[in-house]
Amino acid sequence: MDFTSGLYHLVLSLKTPQRLDVGSLGRKAFPMGYYVYTGSARRGLIQRLARHLRQEKKCHWHIDALTRVARVEEIVIDVSGTRTECQRHELVMQLPGARMIVPGFGSSDCRCPSHVAYFEQKPSLISQRLDGEPLFRVYTKNQNPRHSRSQGIPA
Repeated sequence: MDFTSGLYHLVLSLKTPQRLDVGSLGRKAFPMGYYVYTGSARRGLIQRLARHLRQEKKCHWHIDALTRVARVEEIVIDVSGTRTECQRHELVMQLPGARMIVPGFGSSDCRCPSHVAYFEQKPSLISQRLDGEPLFRVYTKNQNPRHSRSQGIPA
C-alpha cells in the first residue's frame, strides 16, 4: 500500500467551544463536538498527517487553527483512489448529523462550500465506509502516534 499521496479524513474532538482565527476567513466560532476534515496530499502524506498531530506549528492551512486546540481522534486514509477530495467530502456531509458551520474552511482551492463537517456526536467513518468504498484507519487516539504508520486497521 502506497502512503506517499492520497486523501484522508481527520476526525477531531473539541471539548469546549472556541473562537479561532482562521486566516483569511477571520475569527470563527467552533462549538464543542466533533469535526471531520477532508484533505489530500499529493506527496508526503505521512509527513502531512504527522503535522496534523502536532499542536505546536505555524498556521499554514485553515485546519492548522483547529488542530492546535482540538484532539485528533482518528485519521482515516482513503485507499480507494476512485474519488476526489471534493467528492469524498460530499459523502461525509451525507452522514447522519453532518452540518457545515464554517463556510470556506479548507476549500479555498475549489468551489466546495467547506471541507470540514461538524457533528454533535462522534461519527464513525469506518462503519459508514463512505458509500461502501474501502477506507483504512491509520491512527486512533488510543495508539501511540509514533507507531501509527504500521498499525493501520483495514476497514
